[in-house]
Amino acid sequence: MHTDNHKEHPRERILLVDDHYLLTRILSRFLTTSGFEVRTEGTVEGAIATMKAWLPTALVVDQHLPDGLGEHLFDFARSLGVQHIVSMSGSTQPEDLDAIRLAGADLIVPKPFRGSALSRALKGLIKGNAQGSVRISEPGM
Repeated sequence: MHTDNHKEHPRERILLVDDHYLLTRILSRFLTTSGFEVRTEGTVEGAIATMKAWLPTALVVDQHLPDGLGEHLFDFARSLGVQHIVSMSGSTQPEDLDAIRLAGADLIVPKPFRGSALSRALKGLIKGNAQGSVRISEPGM
């Protein structure tokens, strides 16, 4: 009889916030198959409610949401104990990226990018191997 002696490690929790349903669905699938526990929201208000009820390890948030800027979630997330913040941004303008960094993002992921690249970047961030602005843009999802 074979027994598995290693303890199961809890999965890191990721809250993915973007108002594009198809994008969140695809990214959620990539992150889930990469070993993360994922929840999704499409608004700042929804993200706040989810973080209150379910504390994620990392917040992955688009900058432009229907009810506000993603960076408006950063301080709230940190106050709850969210350890890592990743900002997804369609802008590559240096002044926009600087503003996101100053607001408190650990990583900035310019769109478009592959879901697998986001997964690798998150794993690096959680392990303490990445911070700042990361160029993981690749064609397609």
